Amino acid sequence: MNENNTIYKRLKNVTIEEGKELNKILNLSNDIKYDPIVVYKEYQSAAGHSIINLFRKEDITYKQILIDVADKLHKGIGWTHFKFEDSYTEEDIEKKIWEDLQQRATELKKQWDKLPNKKKKEKMRNLKEELKKEGYNQVAITSFIGLLVSGAGGVTAAAPAAISIFYSGFFASIAVGIFGVSTAALITSGLLISSIAILPIGIIAIGTPAYRKTIPMTVLLIQIGKRLELENDLKEYK
Repeated sequence: MNENNTIYKRLKNVTIEEGKELNKILNLSNDIKYDPIVVYKEYQSAAGHSIINLFRKEDITYKQILIDVADKLHKGIGWTHFKFEDSYTEEDIEKKIWEDLQQRATELKKQWDKLPNKKKKEKMRNLKEELKKEGYNQVAITSFIGLLVSGAGGVTAAAPAAISIFYSGFFASIAVGIFGVSTAALITSGLLISSIAILPIGIIAIGTPAYRKTIPMTVLLIQIGKRLELENDLKEYK
């Protein structure tokens, strides 16, 4: 493991709460103390093809993971224009991911605002119930609701788990009940995760990255990077 890569450098500089969130995203036991090396290895495993992981000798680079996540979050047909061999930096791809998150959140809020107030209350109640049934905790549910009513402005404050809800096959499956067929198709268009979610479990197990882990963890790594950058900027003014 290269300890100078972006992933590990950020994992070494997490807050206590960020460490807990990373463990939670990766489904690590509550009894396990946060360990950047353990989290790094789990992230690598989640981001890689499970069969290839058995034979892979080198770590997947952060740029490769970012491109994969950017492609999955990209709205519309096809992938993003990023390639591993191109001149785009990790920061460029992180910026694209963040912009796509904000664009999606803006579209979500726009469609939510079109609902009559009476329907909003009913849909909100049903949505919370469905999220609880799916096993999301109260923090993730509250954060997702904040994202729903705040749009792009809610992305910065949203918990990674809440953002991952929006990009899950679960959300794609319930969006019709909230917004109707045509609007749900508009909001969830390009969410390839939803199509992956309906594949047979065996195919998922042997052939695809674990996006339920990879996406929220990548989002959290971006948030950690933003925090560290802000802290460094503040130090310069002291």
